[in-house]
Amino acid sequence: MKNFYSVTPIVSKDSFDFTFGILLNREHRIYAGHFPQQPVVPGVCMILMIRELAEKALSSNLMFSDISNIKFLSLVNPSINNELMVKLALGSTEKGFYSVKASIEFADRVFLSLRGTLSPIKTSSDADFSINDKFDPKD
Repeated sequence: MKNFYSVTPIVSKDSFDFTFGILLNREHRIYAGHFPQQPVVPGVCMILMIRELAEKALSSNLMFSDISNIKFLSLVNPSINNELMVKLALGSTEKGFYSVKASIEFADRVFLSLRGTLSPIKTSSDADFSINDKFDPKD
């Protein structure tokens, strides 16, 4: 999502553990609908941040193929908590996927914890065929 958040410098513990500083845009238009009088970061946006930061860390286009455990532990009000930390522990699997353990937090408060699997997204140049190759609108 455009202008929803900005990333402060990456702190990398080793090649698969990352901590990102996040600054939420308090004025983003999403809060006009979620919710005008008491803005809350939507859960789906927190999941999207985790995926986008994993993409940044791994320099790869990714999608969640599985989320085995997710806990929304506290609401994120951008007026109060616009500075967050996202912690990612990534691991590679034998199938070429990435395991991810993530949390979104600030100080001693954890807002979200997640465990799941990310898979690389094949671009049309990587794929053996395109769905359009098999689609004939006349059929």
